[in-house]
Amino acid sequence: MIKSEDELFRLFGGDDPTKPGSSERTFTTIQLELEDRKAFDRYRGDPEKSPQQNIVAARKLIKKVNLTDPSRHYLLVGGKREVRVDQSRLLTVGRAMSEPALSVRYLGSASPM
Repeated sequence: MIKSEDELFRLFGGDDPTKPGSSERTFTTIQLELEDRKAFDRYRGDPEKSPQQNIVAARKLIKKVNLTDPSRHYLLVGGKREVRVDQSRLLTVGRAMSEPALSVRYLGSASPM
């Protein structure tokens, strides 16, 4: 779990946010790294709620890092297409592409869109 959006580029093997990362990650890995699931994992279902209500209650306990920085750029690579996005749109576009083998590359903050 990363603590803030400023640390996201480090997942790609980078030391400097202005330079591209040296590795790529799957989109699923990125989503999991942005979630703090401690409270979710400790949640025990309420016997007075339905299973679906317990799932909803547990998901509300997941704390997520918000991505708002438009100056950092990523390349989403799917089976049929590649899309360049800024950090603020990374999760939205990645979910919309909905490809199981979607990979993400960090392009740095100096890349033009």
